[in-house]
Amino acid sequence: MERVRRRGDKRKEVKEIVLNEVDRNLLAYERMKVELLRAHYGKMAVFCDGKLVAIASSLKEGVKKTRKVSKGKELFIKELFKPEEQTKAILSNLSI
Repeated sequence: MERVRRRGDKRKEVKEIVLNEVDRNLLAYERMKVELLRAHYGKMAVFCDGKLVAIASSLKEGVKKTRKVSKGKELFIKELFKPEEQTKAILSNLSI
């Protein structure tokens, strides 16, 4: 969402982009993606409130590790595989 704020002189407009929780988590992942794939390939990265809060071996472990930190906020959980591997896994599970 984009908001426009005016400060003093009406000719100057300051545009401020307001990110929701999902956007902040996705942006944090995108910034760290290369490093995460290199260091934690095959694991789960868990983000909350725009921050990496856990690396886990399973979904269950990731949720358990973040329960205290998340306090009911949305989590973004990403399996750390290369895009082509993810596509192959998804397509192999489709029954066409």
